[in-house]
Amino acid sequence: MNGELRITQAVPATQTIDSITLEYGPYLLRELMTAYLRGITIMKIQKALGFTKNEREQVLEYAKRFMNTEVVEEVKTKITLQHFKITDVPLKTLIQRMYFLTHSMLCDMQSAKKKEEYESIIERDKIVGKFYINIIMHLRSFLVGYQLTKEHAFIDILDLRLLIQRIELIGDEIREIAKEAIHKKRYDRQEIEALTTLYEQAFTAYMKQDVLCSRSFWTTEKELKRRFAKNQHLLRIYENIKDITDLVI
Repeated sequence: MNGELRITQAVPATQTIDSITLEYGPYLLRELMTAYLRGITIMKIQKALGFTKNEREQVLEYAKRFMNTEVVEEVKTKITLQHFKITDVPLKTLIQRMYFLTHSMLCDMQSAKKKEEYESIIERDKIVGKFYINIIMHLRSFLVGYQLTKEHAFIDILDLRLLIQRIELIGDEIREIAKEAIHKKRYDRQEIEALTTLYEQAFTAYMKQDVLCSRSFWTTEKELKRRFAKNQHLLRIYENIKDITDLVI
């Protein structure tokens, strides 16, 4: 025995659900989210009396929140969404793409001046949200099925869940700074540049499990918190960056 402990759930493949039908109503988004996270491929939304123009647009807007999900059929009383799974994309590749999106948002905040540039940053945060939900779906599939392997041990899945949460929160804070900038609220571009460098170092430290690099964050925490305390968005970005280094063991 090599001391390895594997935890799997004996769920027969015949029990998986590929399609679900939902009634249009006030909780539709929550129900779609649940179906998406369960890995259901086909999501049919029906309304006996037919969809109004506003209701149809709302369903289409909901579909945009999920990665690789498109409307594949539409009639007066039913709209069908399909999630096209990309099973050949490694999980860590998806996470790296999520990181690069938020990193590019920070980089662009250093030089943005026009409203359109800030709006582009805000729009990119929506894509970050799609990656976040998509990756959670992948992580859940490892936990509830038969995909828990040596490549993704239980503790790795927990750490990856915490990592993407921090990345998603960083994106949220950058979005809020961009929104305020549109309304002419000033922010310190040099501090953004400093956070960009720290973000690069923290993410690289996590990917390489570099304890020495992470230790530098632990020893400078109080100093850097004081530095970014003048802006709550910058402070929260720093705190989430620091949290990433806490995942290095």
